[in-house]
Amino acid sequence: MKYKLFIMAVTLLFLPAMAKEKDIKYIHFERGTYGAIIKGNIKGYEIANYKFRARKGQYMGLHLETKKAFFTIVAPGKFPNGEAMFIGEQDGNNYTGTLPKSGQYTIQVYMMHDDERRGELSHYELCMGID
Repeated sequence: MKYKLFIMAVTLLFLPAMAKEKDIKYIHFERGTYGAIIKGNIKGYEIANYKFRARKGQYMGLHLETKKAFFTIVAPGKFPNGEAMFIGEQDGNNYTGTLPKSGQYTIQVYMMHDDERRGELSHYELCMGID
């Protein structure tokens, strides 16, 4: 009985640290265009997920305009638990580079840790272009 209470207490202690995934949104470029601008917001532990398809060798530029959030890029076959190919918290809010694989990529937008814990709201604008 004590063991079960301990497990419940530990689980409740760590629940706030678990991210809340928002609905996955798919990025589609309008015919004849090569980019998109996505506006959104996240609060606290929310993570916004965006998916798009691209081919190996395409060049991509990505910029996140915000004061409190970062983004990661996850290569095809690596989402949801794989290693990110770009981590904005370490590398900043700009990515430019040649994509390493063909398939579906995932962009995740998330809050800085202190702002997450305070439950703050972050508005953002994600600007991307692919050749």
